[in-house]
Amino acid sequence: MKTRILLPVVATVFSVAYGQLAVAAERQIEGLVAGAAVHYGEDDNVFQQETLEFDSKYVEFTGAFGYGAGSDVNFIELLAEVNHRDYDEAEEYELSNVDFTSVVQWQPDRSHTFELHGGHHRVEENQDQTNRARDGATPASATKRYAGEGDEYFYSDAGVVYHIGHKRNLIAAKVGVNHQWRRYLNNRRVRAGATDSSNNALKDRDVASANGALYYQFSPSLRVVLAGQYDKYDYNEVASKRNAENISVVGGLEWETESAKAWLRGGTEDKEFDAFVAGGPSRDGDMGVWQVGYVGRLSPFVDVEFTSDARLIEGTDIEDYVEQIATEVKLNAALMDGLILSLGYNYTDEQYVDTTTGGCITATAPTAACYNGREDTIKEVLFNLHYNFIEDLAVGVEYRFTERESNLANYSFDRNIVSVYLESAI
Repeated sequence: MKTRILLPVVATVFSVAYGQLAVAAERQIEGLVAGAAVHYGEDDNVFQQETLEFDSKYVEFTGAFGYGAGSDVNFIELLAEVNHRDYDEAEEYELSNVDFTSVVQWQPDRSHTFELHGGHHRVEENQDQTNRARDGATPASATKRYAGEGDEYFYSDAGVVYHIGHKRNLIAAKVGVNHQWRRYLNNRRVRAGATDSSNNALKDRDVASANGALYYQFSPSLRVVLAGQYDKYDYNEVASKRNAENISVVGGLEWETESAKAWLRGGTEDKEFDAFVAGGPSRDGDMGVWQVGYVGRLSPFVDVEFTSDARLIEGTDIEDYVEQIATEVKLNAALMDGLILSLGYNYTDEQYVDTTTGGCITATAPTAACYNGREDTIKEVLFNLHYNFIEDLAVGVEYRFTERESNLANYSFDRNIVSVYLESAI
């Protein structure tokens, strides 16, 4: 769980289709910065089970270290983040992740900007929580879910973006390329009580991307944008026949002032598989996509953020892709000097498409071995009260509720997490 002390991700969001489009990246870090937080809390459904809920207290540490140098338009930024959660009652169960990100921006003149970005990310789970929770299999015991190796994976990415503007930036363009390497180690998925050690081969993949955007500035605060992105997925496990190409095209309006910004974009996203799976109709899919959002200040003491996105999500388990619609509202209110109340609500609808075999394509109902036709509704509520009692030192209390309703048996659950924390930043 990322806390307030963590710096914004310094690498510009690469996806032109979904990111806030800007002529150049904004600098986030100046000099040396660091922060740390310690959470102590209780989780009433650690393994996200529908019936066999397991409660445990936990301790979580989060830390960040960053460095930035240069000017507003020519700079280098480096950021390292680490997060570790250890559960008291759950035997040999812990969650850890480490992230390294970097960005370099060079602007030889006002109309030309070059950006290089890259990162490395590693996640480790001593027990395979994510897949087991989805598969809903029966645990080995109340406190130790499954013996054997846990889930460990890493991914690296690198890319370059070029921005160009003409006629005082009334017309501007942006193009970029990116490559991502994803590798899954020691991954043992449990499905219907059986361990499938070949799962890591099904997940390993490379993703090559290219994108571009064209803008026209109607006024200092309003512009129109047309953007497109191409993604190529190459899986190491050829037998899975999951290699595919994605093409997305969106267009719309973006409005921005010093205190607020909003965007409204719509378009389409198409997915085409390289191979055909016998036993069913075409595997290819398409979806109407949109991105709607507003970030601004309702009053001198209240900030609000609203986003709604519809898109295709690449599958990471046995599904080919997920059609997702997610809507989120966040509210931050300064109640008094140093005291901040944060409220959040997220509603997500997901529809799974699984065409890995002919039987999955023609299946009339989803199963643990075939997700085609699975539909999930996920609701999340967040409450956070944060108090800076002295400079760079704060305490807080946080509550998070998650509910998933699924038409697939054993995949629904409720989860409550409450914690108190201490954090510091320099």
